[in-house]
Order: sequence, then structure tokens, then C-alpha cells
Amino acid sequence: MSIDLLNIVLNVDLKTSDLLWVYFVNSTQNIQYTLGYFALIFLALIVIAPGYFGDLVSSFPRFGLIIFVIAVYYALLNPYLVARRFAKAMGARGPQRYTFSELGIDVTAKHFSAHYDWPAFQKVKQTSSLVMLYTRERSGLVLPKRCFESENQLSAIRKLLANKIRKDKQ
Repeated sequence: MSIDLLNIVLNVDLKTSDLLWVYFVNSTQNIQYTLGYFALIFLALIVIAPGYFGDLVSSFPRFGLIIFVIAVYYALLNPYLVARRFAKAMGARGPQRYTFSELGIDVTAKHFSAHYDWPAFQKVKQTSSLVMLYTRERSGLVLPKRCFESENQLSAIRKLLANKIRKDKQ
């Protein structure tokens, strides 16, 4: 990444681990993932109150196993598979270059380019390892903090994002 008076450039190469957390956060709004939560809650109820729910499991011995498999799939396996599929699709494009300027964000890679005006972004979230810029409720740009060369460069991006996204929303 380099900083000058007009542009901040960041080179990003997304990995599955970068996207897995994003998927977990956003997937709680997804009906399929919610089904996995219901399965986990039902399993917990069977363990906590076997007198009430144990009869159901004993009546249908495979029912408990089916609920357990569904819970494990939706809680653990499905998020990983979706994140891996997305990371592979992004990896097929190769490393991406993000250029932050007064006009917005330009994203370029080997076979594509895109431009985002600042009003396109609804919000910014930050975790210990990612900066996420949302264009809609569940889509946007993911910037791994490992791609920043220094804390000063990360601070410059934070300030720019705070100024641009707040200004355009007021």
C-alpha cells in the first residue's frame, strides 16, 4: 500500500479465512443458517429437558441423529464451504488492487475493474483482522488488515472512510 495526497493504494489477496468470519456474521440473516440454529436449540432442549423432549427422540431413534447432522452441517460445514467457494472465485481473479481517492474506490485485477462512488457504501465494520465496507446489507468489500503495511496506513484508510461515508450519509 502507498499513500500520497490524492490516493491510497492497497493490494489485497483474499483467503478463505478472511471470508469465513464475514459469512458467519452475515449468515444469521439467512434462513438456511437460522434452521441450523433451530436444530442446535432443539438438541440443547433434548439434553436439558429429556423428560419433555426425550420421548420424541425415543419414539423416533433416528430423529435425534438427523437433527444432530443438520445442526453440525448448518453451524460448521456450510459456512466453511460457502466461504471457500467465494474465496476460490475471488482467487481466480488473482490479487486485487484497491485505490481509495476523493471520488471513491477503484478495484482492479487481471481481468476486471470496478469503481465504487462513496454514496454506494452504507456502513463500515471492523474486526480484529478485517475492515468490511458494505454496499448493501450483505455485500461489499473485504479488506484484510494483514494487507496493510503499517498501522499508519490503516489509520489513513480509517480516517478516509469515516469522513467519506459520514459526509455522504448526512
